[in-house]
Amino acid sequence: MNTVPQVKSPDETDTTKKQIWKERVKRQKESGLSRIAYCRKHQLSYEQFGYWERKYQQKAISSKLVPIHLNKPTTMAPETVCALSLKNGHELKIYDKALLPLLLSLLR
Repeated sequence: MNTVPQVKSPDETDTTKKQIWKERVKRQKESGLSRIAYCRKHQLSYEQFGYWERKYQQKAISSKLVPIHLNKPTTMAPETVCALSLKNGHELKIYDKALLPLLLSLLR
């Protein structure tokens, strides 16, 4: 009896691949093994694992964004707690000391 192999659509294949790598990244974190040790143990490409790990970390970081409420500036300039200067010349200044622990936690 001849059977015809089922061919998956590119979308199905991509979705499956994403799910597999997401699970692998999750299992590596839970294992306590370093990335290289986990890849060796499971015979995975270290470079490919790194690609997928970065991809999922970027999504996780973007989900940590918090809303910022802006107040009208006062006539007295408050003390700057910290400032972030960007290459394009823009600058983000933080004046509220209560926000500092939150900002530091986002950078970890």
